[in-house]
Amino acid sequence: MSSEGDISLATIPQEFAIYFLNMRKKVGERWMEFFPVFQYYQGIIKSGEVVVRFIVDEYGNVIQPTVIKSYGYSILDQSCVNAIEYARNFGPLPEKLRTKKQIVVDFRFIYISR
Repeated sequence: MSSEGDISLATIPQEFAIYFLNMRKKVGERWMEFFPVFQYYQGIIKSGEVVVRFIVDEYGNVIQPTVIKSYGYSILDQSCVNAIEYARNFGPLPEKLRTKKQIVVDFRFIYISR
């Protein structure tokens, strides 16, 4: 966790691990609904990543998901934003994070071509 309150899902403090692992699971489940499967199997989607930044308020609501690192393919970028938007709520922030009223999360979607 940085001094700005941003959290990397790769290096979350142990006391918040369950919250953020559940976040990752929920987004992953939603992402499967939006992933452009046809484009993937047609070879349009190669290895790369999309990073979406969003705010989670103290109640767990998702606010302002925005692509901060584009894959360069708008359908794929939008599928990532949709996955986060449709996750909608992750439940109240852990008590020690609630004092911040909100946190900023950079969520990284990594694609590996086969």
